[in-house]
Amino acid sequence: MKRLLAILISLAMALSLLPMTLNAITADIVIQAGSGTAVIDGIKDEAYDTATPLDFVQKGKTNGGGEVLDEPIGHAWVINDDTNVYVFFSVIDSELDSTSANNYETDSVDVFWMNNNEKQQWRLYYENPGSADSGVDPAGYYSVVVNDEGYDVECYFPITDVLDNSIEMCLQINACSGGKRDYTCYILDNEEADDAYQRSTRQSEYDVWWTLALTGEHETNRVDPEPVAEEITIKNYESIQSRAISTSFFIQDNVAWQLWHTVGNGESIPLGETVEQTITASPLGMTTNEAGEEVGEINATNTNDWTVLPKFNLQMIDSAMVEGDKGEYNVTVSNITVSAEGYEDAVFTGEELGYVDKDYKLECSMADWGSLTGNAREIALSELIVNKLGITNEEYCTKYLTALKSITYSITYNSYNHNTKEVVDAFVEGLVALEQSFIDNDLKEYTDRVNAALESANGANGDLEVLNDALDEATKATNRARTECNNSGYTNAALTYVEETLVGVVDQIQAMVDEAVAAQPAEPEVTDAPEDEPADDSAPSSSNTESSGSNTGLVVGIIVVVVIVVVAVVAILLGKKKKN
Repeated sequence: MKRLLAILISLAMALSLLPMTLNAITADIVIQAGSGTAVIDGIKDEAYDTATPLDFVQKGKTNGGGEVLDEPIGHAWVINDDTNVYVFFSVIDSELDSTSANNYETDSVDVFWMNNNEKQQWRLYYENPGSADSGVDPAGYYSVVVNDEGYDVECYFPITDVLDNSIEMCLQINACSGGKRDYTCYILDNEEADDAYQRSTRQSEYDVWWTLALTGEHETNRVDPEPVAEEITIKNYESIQSRAISTSFFIQDNVAWQLWHTVGNGESIPLGETVEQTITASPLGMTTNEAGEEVGEINATNTNDWTVLPKFNLQMIDSAMVEGDKGEYNVTVSNITVSAEGYEDAVFTGEELGYVDKDYKLECSMADWGSLTGNAREIALSELIVNKLGITNEEYCTKYLTALKSITYSITYNSYNHNTKEVVDAFVEGLVALEQSFIDNDLKEYTDRVNAALESANGANGDLEVLNDALDEATKATNRARTECNNSGYTNAALTYVEETLVGVVDQIQAMVDEAVAAQPAEPEVTDAPEDEPADDSAPSSSNTESSGSNTGLVVGIIVVVVIVVVAVVAILLGKKKKN
């Protein structure tokens, strides 16, 4: 029987408050596969008896608070043969639900694995066809059987991306009721797997899958791409050069996702620079924060009875990113020291934080709720501090966070898209030569056309038609050269060359045209014809005479018609009188 959490607000609310960036901890879990081949019919074959059952008892850290269940809500068995991995789920659930319009809020299981270093994710429901959140369509690769205890799901996928006779994968159960997902569930110690879906490649920050040790001998065929530096060009060097990382520390409750408290803002770190700084911390529990807003508190309600630690994170953000921007950043965090009144300092090295020469990716997008996400990376400190100081979650929330004094940190921003400051600076130093090469080579065609037009104009001997043709050709070539400069990004020396040299030739030809126009013989003057003598007003015009004659005929005609009508009427009346 599933237990619905009393406090769980949609993750979308959380993402509306902060960039969609979480610092996941690698799930160092190794599972040994059994040996065999299965028939995909939703019925558990004997071959699965060679595998150790995997118990689903670990709630997701985000979608369930990381709680460990007293009894598993399901089991899974994983086996393999020479070509495929087979998975059999047995989910225990007496209240199956598919009433939500969101597929992740329907009772189902998820399967993750890699194919050519790309995430494959299937969501297989207790009813309705399965869906491929990424990768190949699961149709034909799975079967589902609903039973009295819940439902069973069986599937298989080809063995790919093998390294040291192992692959990486992850399994998930979505426990739902009443049109909502109550929680996600994983094998023990895999609570970070709530971010499994965000792991697009093995190089992703969200390394929360586990390792499956295969039975038999399998050739290594996993290929990890070598990082390739972005090519620096005249169009992008300024963007790379000006990229900066801004730092800040914040606290946020990790259950209701509503409390956000800025502990302190750091500095902007330019590419290739190191910032070492001590900031005065703003402890939790103040009536208002620096913005004058109510801060609130971390209590039993928004920690799920002290089982879910709040976020206390260092955030590194590229505030210059806009929708659609992507970037790879490399940083080294030398240390972070957190000081609180009444406690020893909590000191963490870059090795402890996992941020020594660390690559991470940002991908900025516009969320449905209208905010930019994906333009920040965070380093989580709460769990590290609790473990370092050996204090309870409740003490950490109610005393430690209210006693914060200062934070000291040191961060070096090493590279952007695998380009260091030294590489960018070297490109900038060579810009003069590059731009001159562009002028000499890419603009040569237009320079030749302008010079040829000038030569034609010089030999025109005042022929205006030839001069106008030369002016038209020189103008077109100059405009095209200007467009080439703008399209290429060479808008310093190259555009100056166009505006001064080529436009100068156009002006020279224009002067020849003006001179030729001025030298043209004057047009003979046209003498106006004498005006006609005014007509004698006393003499009737022919038009008036014609009009008068026309009017006279009309009057006569009307009179004749009237006379005929009168005669006819009289005749009728006389005829009636004789009859009487």
